[in-house]
Amino acid sequence: MMIYPDRLVACWEADTETPKDLGLQFGWTNPDDFEEAYNKLFIVPSPITADDRTEITKDDHLKVYMDGMVASNNRIKELCYQQLERNQQAKVSTVE
Repeated sequence: MMIYPDRLVACWEADTETPKDLGLQFGWTNPDDFEEAYNKLFIVPSPITADDRTEITKDDHLKVYMDGMVASNNRIKELCYQQLERNQQAKVSTVE
C-alpha cells in the first residue's frame, strides 16, 4: 500500500464485510459463487485459552499485544481510505 499507492483500488474490513461483498471487490460476477468458495476455505478460529495467552506473550500480557495490533490496524485502515480517496480524485481529474 505504501510502496505502490497509485495501485490501490479498494479497502475493506474483513471483520465487517460479508463474503458476497468481498467477492464483488475481487471481480467475481456471481456473489453466491464467491460466498460458497469462501465458506469452504474459512475456518472460524477457536477462542483463546489461558494456556494460549501464556504461549503467545510472556507473562500473559496479551492485552498489551492486542492493543498494539488494534492501533496498527486502525492506522492501516485510515491510510487505506485516505489513499483510495486521493486515487479516486486523481482519476476524476485525468478524465476531465
